[in-house]
Amino acid sequence: MPPQLKAEVNVMPKVVQGDLQSLPPEARDFIESNAKLCQPESIHICDGSEEENKKILDLMVEQGMIKQLSKYENW
Repeated sequence: MPPQLKAEVNVMPKVVQGDLQSLPPEARDFIESNAKLCQPESIHICDGSEEENKKILDLMVEQGMIKQLSKYENW
């Protein structure tokens, strides 16, 4: 196995937002199988709420990924 690939880990990553069990079985199976393949540190399940949108935008501003325009309201 190439050194850059991790050994297979059968532990599901932490779900930091959302509820994996509330998803339809097909979506849950897709996430679980791809989590095994990609081995992310955590999973965020989007709910599409305004609160979630604000949190993501605030985080992106904090990390310097985006910048709020001063002349216009952009969110």
